[in-house]
Amino acid sequence: MIQDRDWRPINAKPTDSQILRATIQQRRTVSGLGERGKGLNNMIALIDLFPSGFINIFSGDAVYAYRNPAAKNGEKEYCVPLGFQFPGTLIIWQLKA
Repeated sequence: MIQDRDWRPINAKPTDSQILRATIQQRRTVSGLGERGKGLNNMIALIDLFPSGFINIFSGDAVYAYRNPAAKNGEKEYCVPLGFQFPGTLIIWQLKA
């Protein structure tokens, strides 16, 4: 679903949150090889099997978060700007029954 915040000027560089969201949604790899690039989406899919499962990805000036749909508090998924530049990429992943 396209949301208002997804629109940007034609010549504008995509934001880190747009790039991070696209990485999750498009499920593809830079290598273009069919057997590569499945790890992140496999990690996200596993979260649905664990009631307290979640993943947070900090990269550039964006954070992506996904929680098990059965979680009682908070949004299931979001990707927003951090407000500061994170140096590198950090993935926090929890699978807990």
